[in-house]
Amino acid sequence: MTRVRVALILIFSIIFLVSCTSVPSKEQGGPAGKKTPIETLDQTRQTKKQAPTEPPEKAAADRRVSVSASFEVNQQNYPFIEKGIVKGLNFHNNRFFLPLNSTLKIQLNAQNNNLHEVRWTFFQLKETQEQKLFSRLGNQFSFPIEQRMAFRLQLKTIINQQVINKNFYFHTAPTANISITQPQLDKVLKEDQKVTLQATVNDGLGNRPLIAWVLKNKNYERLLGVGPQIEVKHLDRGYNEVRAVAMNWQGQQMHSRPVGLILPVKKVATQIKKPQNGSRLLPGKPVIFFAEGVDLQYSLDGEEFRPGGGFIRLGLISGAHRVTFRGRFGQASADFFIDPAPKQVARVVRIQGSLLLKQEKGFWRKIKEGAALPAGSVIQPGFKSLAEIQTREGMVHMIKSGESARLTTKGKLIRNLPAEELVVYQLIYPEDIQMAVDQLEQTVAQLKELQKTHYVQSITVEEGADVHQLIDLILQGKVEIKDIRLE
Repeated sequence: MTRVRVALILIFSIIFLVSCTSVPSKEQGGPAGKKTPIETLDQTRQTKKQAPTEPPEKAAADRRVSVSASFEVNQQNYPFIEKGIVKGLNFHNNRFFLPLNSTLKIQLNAQNNNLHEVRWTFFQLKETQEQKLFSRLGNQFSFPIEQRMAFRLQLKTIINQQVINKNFYFHTAPTANISITQPQLDKVLKEDQKVTLQATVNDGLGNRPLIAWVLKNKNYERLLGVGPQIEVKHLDRGYNEVRAVAMNWQGQQMHSRPVGLILPVKKVATQIKKPQNGSRLLPGKPVIFFAEGVDLQYSLDGEEFRPGGGFIRLGLISGAHRVTFRGRFGQASADFFIDPAPKQVARVVRIQGSLLLKQEKGFWRKIKEGAALPAGSVIQPGFKSLAEIQTREGMVHMIKSGESARLTTKGKLIRNLPAEELVVYQLIYPEDIQMAVDQLEQTVAQLKELQKTHYVQSITVEEGADVHQLIDLILQGKVEIKDIRLE
């Protein structure tokens, strides 16, 4: 009896130990249905062992097959896949965009002729579903894009007893378009008010090309900026027609519907600032004309009116002159007189060192031998210098450093002038005068086109086709946007 009890105790102990160390079955799934770490590890090892590997024969066959594709518009071909490499700009979000009314052309390229069958299957995509429409056999496939749709084109072929499957996804691109989204209607602005301009664009192949903003006011155009959104200020008074411009996929300019930014015109009476009415001017000097007003035009001495509120005129003869400015809010005239040139009463016959001639407002300049001296000329030699002056009567006078003289109307020299008459502010040299004259001539030439000329850094854009040529360069990326500064 005792032996039976001991055997029973040993049997129950073994059963208890086995039950404590047993692993839950797959049906049990462990506590709360979870997989144990051992089970997970075993499955991971089993998955790695059972992972499918592509046969080397299929990989080699796949490398021998490539596809070329293009679309045709107006009998012109545009390739976008060349031997399996995407070349076009119509690939976005894992699909190719095709323009409406184009024809898709796609063909299979193989390195050998061991092809048993080439089948193209067309599936139309609608939301999350797709519908098989037709299949075709042959190395080439073409399909006209006559409506907006999305589709999948499946290529299936057998090469060296290996099945090759390739899928291509296509979508009809939206029509090329550019439109201004802000502001959508004409807008009246306040003084110094900032305006935000926004536009959307599609080039017809799903791309968003660069946008340029162009302003037109009366008879001229200018570039406002580039980008899908810009902020502008200080617009011209009156009606400013603003358009957004971009290029479609064919390289042609697209123009948005214009919007108007209206800055009311202030009522400013026409008023001449220079020259003052009744003023007398020195001969041989450039005369500056300037007036305030709106939409100004000017006329000098009865000439035909020209647009502009300011100009410079050289070489006016001595005598009486009249300038007239007219604008939207009135007309004004000013009479002025240019004094006759002073008579020459002496001549410089010799200079040792330098000789200075006093100009207006205390400015001095060097003069050379042979220079003519009119009445009223004030002269003085430079440091350690002397000069000889011959009057009209033939008398020669010498003047040395530390001395000064003024010529009278009769050619006499009045020496040792008072200090206040010899104040030196600045010396003007002949080369400086020539440089100033050259710059002044360039300014005068530019003033004629001042009303219709605009500057973009070092590029000058004038009215007409030039502004559109500049926009073309910007949109084509031939001008670096970061280097452009509008002024």
